Amino acid sequence: DTLPYPWRDERYPLGECTISASRGCAYHCTFCSIVPFYRMQPGKQIRLRSPESLVDEMESLQREHAIQWINFTDDDFLGINRIEPGWSDRIANLMLEKGLQLKLFFQTRADHVSEPVMRKLKEAGLRTVAFGIESCAPRMLATMDKRVSRERNREAIRIMSGLRINYELYSIFVDADSTVPELIENMDEFESMGYYDSNDPVPFSMQVNEF
Repeated sequence: DTLPYPWRDERYPLGECTISASRGCAYHCTFCSIVPFYRMQPGKQIRLRSPESLVDEMESLQREHAIQWINFTDDDFLGINRIEPGWSDRIANLMLEKGLQLKLFFQTRADHVSEPVMRKLKEAGLRTVAFGIESCAPRMLATMDKRVSRERNREAIRIMSGLRINYELYSIFVDADSTVPELIENMDEFESMGYYDSNDPVPFSMQVNEF
């Protein structure tokens, strides 16, 4: 919060810009470069801004640049709630108090998705969330040290669908030890979640559940 807001002298013809609310991640997924990157520097592995600082910047962007859509660049937006309980609720409440009419996007983990948190954020403007399913094969999830079961992934999708919030799924279908049965298991599981249609020629990685 002691740093000034980024200097923004460019135009935003689409009314869309990015904001960083935090840096770092508390997890240790084996395929990810985030944790090794932040370990290269001194200080806390995870650093976050206050909701007041964030919402003030969002308000100024809407006022000065006619911004309509905010894309958060955080590695794990909702993970901050485990460090600072109620952090995302405070952001949502401040946005509602100020009457900000903004649409929000962020990425997080499936096990951080809960109905009360997502409902509050949707009220404030949340439109799309991306989270990493990675794989539906238990052996691959263990190898990745993902620490999320495929049942929990399914629950996150159920919550998002129930609240009619768009979601994007990140996936890693194969690794060095993948077998053909695992690949088939992944494809079948993703199709059963409604995210991939084996009869549709459009790549599953490009499909999003649109509401």
